[in-house]
Amino acid sequence: MNFPTISTEKLLKRLEPPTSKIQMVLDTDTINEVDDQFAIV
Repeated sequence: MNFPTISTEKLLKRLEPPTSKIQMVLDTDTINEVDDQFAIV
C-alpha cells in the first residue's frame, strides 16, 4: 500500500494546536460498557 507523502512544513502546521473553537461530531456507543461514559466526560 502506498501512502501519500506530506512535506515537513505541512506536517508541522497540522501538529499545531487549534487557536479557535473547533466543530466536531462525537458518535459513540456508550450503552455497552460502564467506563465509556467516564471516558467521554
